Amino acid sequence: MNCQNCNHPLGEKSKFCPECGAKLLSEPTPPPIDPSFTFVPPDAQPNTPMENAPEPNENKPKKKKSLKLLLIIGLPILSIIIIFVLLLIINPGCMFRHAESNHIIINSTCTQEGSEKYICKDCEIVIAEWTSDKLDHTWDTVSCDVDHTCVTCGTKQKLSHSENSDGVCRYCGKQSLSVTIKRNLNDLFIYEYDYSNNLSSAVSISDPIVTTYTDSIAVNYTITKIYDKYGDNNSSYGKVGWKLYNSKGVVVNSGTGYSKGQIMVGETSDALIVIQYLDHWEQYTLEITNVS
Repeated sequence: MNCQNCNHPLGEKSKFCPECGAKLLSEPTPPPIDPSFTFVPPDAQPNTPMENAPEPNENKPKKKKSLKLLLIIGLPILSIIIIFVLLLIINPGCMFRHAESNHIIINSTCTQEGSEKYICKDCEIVIAEWTSDKLDHTWDTVSCDVDHTCVTCGTKQKLSHSENSDGVCRYCGKQSLSVTIKRNLNDLFIYEYDYSNNLSSAVSISDPIVTTYTDSIAVNYTITKIYDKYGDNNSSYGKVGWKLYNSKGVVVNSGTGYSKGQIMVGETSDALIVIQYLDHWEQYTLEITNVS
């Protein structure tokens, strides 16, 4: 045994070092070792028999699956039941089929549209409904362009012509723009006179063809020259005079129709008379005359 301070040899029972005088420390005596003790590392598993280990709880996953399945099936069924109950509260007795219905008819007049509908007597819901157009006013007279009074509703209005598909006013029955040709059938020729009132040429014409538009007319015909004061070998325009009368017999327009070019005796040419800015609701008469 040596000194713990100076390493000087000491006796077994020495308490102080004779060399340096240091007090000796007594070393603890280790406890006796139990021969039956077995060292076990800290991370080692306990040596427990498998048959004594607790069994895993197999019922827990099954309960979760059953609860999820119950929610999937039960929630829609519960929603349907709630909706069914609400419908019964809001609309008792008419959820699947409405009861006997009330038939309500409102006839059309000249001031409002008509209607017809069916309403359930129990829930007052409109089952079916449709409307009809307003009726035309019934006027006290049939003339147009003057003040009128509807005998049904008393509405006052100045009527203007309204044309149907056949060109007739649906109020007064007046025909839209038309032209009647007037000519002396015994006079087969149309004569042209010069400024001295001497005969200069004569033509015959075919029956005119009249085409009407919104506010104008076009008259097509054929001219054949039968006389020219300059002789058969000279040419000049073929001419036709005309006058347009309104329905009151007043001349509203007049003029001269010419052949398309100069023609000699025996030659023919197409001709055209165009008259514009006419009244669409007037009946005219076109008179074919000599050229003065």
